[in-house]
Amino acid sequence: MALSTIKAVFNHNIQDVWNVVTSLEKYQWRSDLSKIDVINEKQFIEYTKEGYATTFSVTAFEPPRRWEFDMENSKAYT
Repeated sequence: MALSTIKAVFNHNIQDVWNVVTSLEKYQWRSDLSKIDVINEKQFIEYTKEGYATTFSVTAFEPPRRWEFDMENSKAYT
């Protein structure tokens, strides 16, 4: 299993940044996506422009500090 931790510093209001990066409706800043389907409050699917689907299962959601999820994707990366 791969584990990824990404950290960045933004000189903006934390609530504004949180709202942008966690929005499943306004994701136009994500140039790699064609759409997002929300299954329920704990699951959603992102689709790349190439048609690959990644299923996200939210495991922790603590605004505006933590958003954790498991990801599942059938595309094999080598």
